[in-house]
Amino acid sequence: MDKLLDNDDMQHYPDVNPVIEYPLYKRIQTAIFSAAFVTNLVQLIWFICFNLTENRAFQTNYEIAAQIASAISAGLITAVLLFGLIKSIKDTITPGAAAKIAVMLIGIDFINIFVMQYLDWRKNNPASAWSIALSAAIDAAFIISVLLFFLGKKPQKPVAVCICAGLVMMKIFGAYISSLISVLGTAKLTKYLITSSLRVFALSLIPILIIYMAATLYRKRQLVIQMTL
Repeated sequence: MDKLLDNDDMQHYPDVNPVIEYPLYKRIQTAIFSAAFVTNLVQLIWFICFNLTENRAFQTNYEIAAQIASAISAGLITAVLLFGLIKSIKDTITPGAAAKIAVMLIGIDFINIFVMQYLDWRKNNPASAWSIALSAAIDAAFIISVLLFFLGKKPQKPVAVCICAGLVMMKIFGAYISSLISVLGTAKLTKYLITSSLRVFALSLIPILIIYMAATLYRKRQLVIQMTL
């Protein structure tokens, strides 16, 4: 009762029951985690079987290293999603746990940006500096917004989280369309459509998942305020 009546219960009460009185919220959250985990696992297996092992004899060491780095990044993301799925099934995703999951998912991509940039530079095919800086800035802003929202003492709307998630989705689809244009009319088109479309779908579920967790927590905090009035 002290937690319910305390003005500072925005941090404490949500830790008791992450989905207040609405089992449907938990089911939807678990469904999104499941979809994200399964699609990322499938695209990881596909990547290892058809990308990582294909034409290795004709690739440079840095090209092989880039493929391995991508596989490691995808594997880490899949592992984090499995961790989140288990916690969602057990109904133990607190604001702190949600923040950790979101930060790990975004942080993996953030680190991968610089790893891939270094490998591209070593094989004399560097991306433009402004695109790398913009992509890294979006991820950094996403991490900050997630931490401020999930761990902040004062209740706030998840506007910044949603904006950053939208920017991440734009980044994902922008890179997809740019690469698609480059392979139009070539023999690589069919393979690209299969491989990259699956990857884009898998990655786009991550910001959607973070938006949903933020919206659920905001709804829950609003319920707490109504209960304490």
